[in-house]
Amino acid sequence: MSADPFPAIIESEATGRVAEIFDDIRQVMGMPVINLVWRHFALNPDGLAWAWRTLRPHYESGAVEAEAAALVKEIEVETLPVMPQALLRSSGIDAEAERSLRVVLDTYDRGNAMNLVALATLFVDPETPPAPPGDPSARLQTVAGPAPTIPAMDGIPEDILPLVRSINTFGAGEHDHIMASIYRQFAHWPGYLSLSWMALAPMAQDGRLDAMIESTHRKGLARAARLVGSVEPAPASENTPVIREAAALFARYVIARLIPITAMLRRAMPAP
Repeated sequence: MSADPFPAIIESEATGRVAEIFDDIRQVMGMPVINLVWRHFALNPDGLAWAWRTLRPHYESGAVEAEAAALVKEIEVETLPVMPQALLRSSGIDAEAERSLRVVLDTYDRGNAMNLVALATLFVDPETPPAPPGDPSARLQTVAGPAPTIPAMDGIPEDILPLVRSINTFGAGEHDHIMASIYRQFAHWPGYLSLSWMALAPMAQDGRLDAMIESTHRKGLARAARLVGSVEPAPASENTPVIREAAALFARYVIARLIPITAMLRRAMPAP
């Protein structure tokens, strides 16, 4: 387990049953990394197993991806200026780093949208009106290539760590102790971390980012409502309420926060 302020299992340290579930999550979701929410669930292996048994059929059937693709289409985000390639190069981002950043952004663009829709099925109010039907064949951007490592907080250089902590406060409210994994990965490229901070800070300061996050969360719940009841949940256990509570926390304050942020940053990358 990491010594970070918000506990989670480090992927490389997963063993036994947890490692097997992580491998299955990667394969079924088409992801090179395990998102923080699942690594947090893994602190309670029985809870992780219950959540994955319950949600796996939604992912495996393609229903989650279709609803997540519809969500990504309907969220409203600001349009950031496209970063010229010369800006990236002058900020220390060479061609290889640029490719790695695309993998990072594609990974979270895909994973967060799917996780919001799927996790919300664990706690969404049965009275929530479902979203209009989306295209059942719609799919998200695939992830091409391995993702860079997610460094532990104590592995981030001391001169970079304050910037990582600062950008993590954007849209996080009182839950900025939950460090979004994407910002840790950005720490591999301090120049890009700085560019991202500068792009997002004005929206965080004037409330536009909070409005995008709230709208994304609301629309994610409506997408999840379309899936509720389509799959029989795994038998409940004493771990179920804890996992549901954690799922609701992540959905609102981490995942819904990162969906619009990642979408904006991804669209601001220059064409490859």
